[in-house]
Amino acid sequence: MGIFVLFSKLKRKVKAWNNARVLRRRAKREHFSGHDHKLGVLAIMKNEAMNIDEWVQHYISMGAGKIFLIDNGSTDNTVSKAEAWVAKGVVELVQYPKRHRQTQHYWSAFKELQIGKKCQWLLVADLDEFWFCPSGETIAEQLPDFHKWMSFTSIGGSSAAVGLLSIRPASDKRSLFASLGPLRKSASNISAAPLL
Repeated sequence: MGIFVLFSKLKRKVKAWNNARVLRRRAKREHFSGHDHKLGVLAIMKNEAMNIDEWVQHYISMGAGKIFLIDNGSTDNTVSKAEAWVAKGVVELVQYPKRHRQTQHYWSAFKELQIGKKCQWLLVADLDEFWFCPSGETIAEQLPDFHKWMSFTSIGGSSAAVGLLSIRPASDKRSLFASLGPLRKSASNISAAPLL
């Protein structure tokens, strides 16, 4: 046998071994049950008193076990409304008033609130985004095999359809949903997805 044939066989064996390893790790991660909540929702807000109650209620109805809010210097009664949800044990709240630091605030809250230890999945949504599964099931029920989602946003006081979205698996770094299992090793797995 020539060196090329030996190298090709070795390459195939290494590739097969690596594929099997990746599948084992993925299955282990999917069955990981060390989190308090299957789904958490993270948002940054400023002067959202008009929306906050409806938004929190929506994500509770969608199966969110915990909601994490970052106040970015609200001057209305947003914080007092959020604190009412904190008292009920539904919301965790941090206040970071520095402007123009959204990504930094997300990471600070992620670390300070220990979101990776509390939630298996994380949805990052604005307070005018109401994600849901068109089948009528909750988001939490559909996480293991989600494919398409619909989001509505408030425009000028009325709801308008943004459109049908295709969300990629958490392993895709552009995914809006991020499975928090691999985040302990790689911080680059949380990022907002462009609308597809």
